[in-house]
Amino acid sequence: MSLEALGNLGAEHITLSEAVYRAIREAITDQRLAPGRQLRSADLSDALGVSRTPINEALFRLRQEGLVAYSERHGFSVVEVSPEELPALFDARLMCEIYAIHKGLPRATEADLAAIQSRHKRLEELSQGSPSVLEWFKADYAFHESIVTLAKNPLTLQWYERVNAMIQSRRLPTYNKRQAVDAADALVGHRAILEALEKRDVMAATEASRQHVEEGLGRVQAYIKG
Repeated sequence: MSLEALGNLGAEHITLSEAVYRAIREAITDQRLAPGRQLRSADLSDALGVSRTPINEALFRLRQEGLVAYSERHGFSVVEVSPEELPALFDARLMCEIYAIHKGLPRATEADLAAIQSRHKRLEELSQGSPSVLEWFKADYAFHESIVTLAKNPLTLQWYERVNAMIQSRRLPTYNKRQAVDAADALVGHRAILEALEKRDVMAATEASRQHVEEGLGRVQAYIKG
């Protein structure tokens, strides 16, 4: 990828440090900056049209989140998640979702459930066409994020975002090679989760989420081996 594709940040209406962080983070999670790619401050500074200070701040922040690696010899680079790490990452994702269900579902408002329903509807709509892998993943994440939001716990949501970003850094190239997503299979799991949430059945929602996440892990592992 040409770093010019990152875009200039001059028109952003958030703090410069936050804008730089978001730009680099999104480029990593959607594979415009591929796993293993070296991240030189000078190159990123030129591409984004900013000084090196916010670049370095963003890189250290992304390192803390596990999206960027650092070595004395090579400097910063996009982290490469090995297949052996995937089970632990999917377990961490599941822990966040189950916690949110147990903590938040009993006291969820109709507006909370409506948000989940809306994001599920978007996935249903996408499944009727031929969504790009990235488009599907973003909508899929939005659905699961709305479940984690039930906990009303900002830290849990932050951890979930970090874990999901690390998972996506391994899933996306795998699916890009196939140029397809398993929309039909995924929607079976989504519908089971949504049905349980609508009934406010904590145990059923927990089990549906567990099965959905385990099946997702299995698919990714099978594609890596295949």
